[in-house]
Amino acid sequence: MSTLKINKIEEELLRLQDYNSEEEFFGIAVELNGLGRANHSGLILCYENKIFFFHYDGEVKLEDITSSNRDIYFKKIELFPEYYFPYIRAHFDLLLEKINPEYGFVFTDSFYDNEGNYVSDIKNLPDFCTCVGFCINIIRSLFLKNVKYIEINDWDSKSLKDIDSWFIERVNKFIAKIPEFDTEKIDLIKNSTYKRIIPIEILISGFFANKKNLPIRKNNIDPNIVETMEILKQKWLSIPD
Repeated sequence: MSTLKINKIEEELLRLQDYNSEEEFFGIAVELNGLGRANHSGLILCYENKIFFFHYDGEVKLEDITSSNRDIYFKKIELFPEYYFPYIRAHFDLLLEKINPEYGFVFTDSFYDNEGNYVSDIKNLPDFCTCVGFCINIIRSLFLKNVKYIEINDWDSKSLKDIDSWFIERVNKFIAKIPEFDTEKIDLIKNSTYKRIIPIEILISGFFANKKNLPIRKNNIDPNIVETMEILKQKWLSIPD
């Protein structure tokens, strides 16, 4: 269990509008809602004087946010050297054209290969993800295929307690139509993969994104959630009207 120092969180959580595009970086980003809360996540790449936001909101999107005034905050991560950024940019383009996930609170041991094919430890299971699951799959697909970025098994179905049952039933109906899955297999999928990791959690994971620390564990993220949420909100409130 690791508790981050408050000044570290304050210094390393950066606001998009305060940042210029001269220094190249890769990181994890969240977008705040009208209450100053992180309700969406994505990956951010500054490359060749442009800042890109690669994310999933039911549709895969790659947006140039260099001059955007959106309430996006990010944490740089140093898993990839700068010479790798051209590949990351090209990989984003490839995935933008090729992948088409279904929205669902399903987390498996998965990633996209170099050709954009979805690879999962559960054969025949479609590509389900949320904005957070999308980030995890993309980070791993870049070159961590044999190394988990985050230990998804630290989360379980209890994390779904605030989710509308409609989202769960939608996935249930989808996988019930897959001929390779019998009742036993479907129950196993439900019990082991239905879960939720929220945007603030994937953002905090960026503070532990070191190859020596992978996979990142939930017990390092949990102690820092309340403080990070408060710091984000204070940064958001400090923006002049």
